[in-house]
Amino acid sequence: MLQTNVESKAGRRATLSVPVAVRLAAPAIVAGLLAAVLWLAPVALGDRPRLALLIFGLAVIGWTLTHISEATVALSAAAALVLAGVVETDRLYSALGHELIWLLLAAFVIATVLRGTTLMQRLALAALRPARSISALAYLLTLVIGATAFVIPSTSGRAAVLLPVFLALADALDDQRLVRALALLVPSIILLSACASLTGAGAHVVALEYIALLPGAKTIGYLDWIKFGLPIALLSSLAAAVIVLRLFLTKEERSGPPKLPESPAQPVTARERAIAGVVAATVLLWATSGWHAVGIGMVGLVSALLLTLPRISGVGLKSALNGVEWELILFLTGTLVIGDALIASGAAGSIAEWLTNAMPQGAIRQPVVAAVFVGAVATLTHLVIVSRSARAAVLIPTLALSVAGLGHDAVALIMLTVIGTGYSQTLTVSSKSVAIYSSLDRPTYAPKDLLTLSLVLQPVFLTILLLTALWWWPQVGLSVWRVPI
Repeated sequence: MLQTNVESKAGRRATLSVPVAVRLAAPAIVAGLLAAVLWLAPVALGDRPRLALLIFGLAVIGWTLTHISEATVALSAAAALVLAGVVETDRLYSALGHELIWLLLAAFVIATVLRGTTLMQRLALAALRPARSISALAYLLTLVIGATAFVIPSTSGRAAVLLPVFLALADALDDQRLVRALALLVPSIILLSACASLTGAGAHVVALEYIALLPGAKTIGYLDWIKFGLPIALLSSLAAAVIVLRLFLTKEERSGPPKLPESPAQPVTARERAIAGVVAATVLLWATSGWHAVGIGMVGLVSALLLTLPRISGVGLKSALNGVEWELILFLTGTLVIGDALIASGAAGSIAEWLTNAMPQGAIRQPVVAAVFVGAVATLTHLVIVSRSARAAVLIPTLALSVAGLGHDAVALIMLTVIGTGYSQTLTVSSKSVAIYSSLDRPTYAPKDLLTLSLVLQPVFLTILLLTALWWWPQVGLSVWRVPI
């Protein structure tokens, strides 16, 4: 009997190990093929760019074909680049000191302090109070959610901060169809409105680093990002609200009066007023960074330090740092090193040359065709790579810079790519924000609801993205047509 049990357990282990072996075999086979192609292909390529391409390719395999965390893959790739001699050791350490890393770190601390107050809930409910119909409630909620992109640095962070507002509204509405529409709307707006602000998503840091590495590229500041991203965020968010209302609610439900929750009974405390004042001053200083000598990273750091003084917020620095998404910070650090290696070694130029030679150049040289191609790929890649920051790290050197090599503006295509990666609500696993609102204790929406919404919303988002890039951006100093210096 004992032998039978042992054999049975061994059989189960063998059966269970098959899927694991398959999952390990696929990345290994792809990695082997990549190494063979890079080392055996008759292409004039030096050792440094060849190594940079190999390590970058292995990172892409890690992000797409394995369950290893994105941060582990990115830091491993950065360390490999140092050990292979592609970049200097100091580059890895200095990446942690990048201004944008400190900006995101400070923004996470600010968001953690805000999360411990009733400020967001009070402001949201006060803004929603004038709503006289479900449709009006949806539009006002869209604007409220969009505004949070300017102070909360990640989509998952905003999803967590806004969760109490959603739950309060869901309890007050007490109607499953209305709750389903609301649950679809909130994460959709969180994702679509992220492009309004430089601090709206970690992927923006990846884009800005590649832009900074371009020869003669202009610096994109806080206000510049708003000029380029806010129209897309506003139009696509309002479009999402319209689509959700039309697809999931009847005319009678849309026009019905909403039941709104009461605001917190306790008055605003002195600490909450102090926190609100510091946050407002921070956003103002970020927006006016071009008018004073203090960088946006330093503004964020000073704000974070002020907000973690016990007399101001009651939240100590140690507690606030627990709210930082350290995995995202480390992931971005690794991708900064990877991006630097690809550019400095000439590997990015080699990728661009190979891909541009393979493209139908007669068509892709047309700016409109190039923009459509880049935008479509960027918005669809979330079906393959679930991390937005990873999508940006992959697509900017391989897609944006490659198409830019045909005579288009690299900065415009990088911006088009990174904003396009913000669309990620087709599947529950495509975004943490979507996953949060689909896995609550109460019923919200089914995967088929998300797919139904995406089939209509994605082409609308892509249209808004392309029209803004091709018409509005040239009006404010950024054009796909302009060849970079």
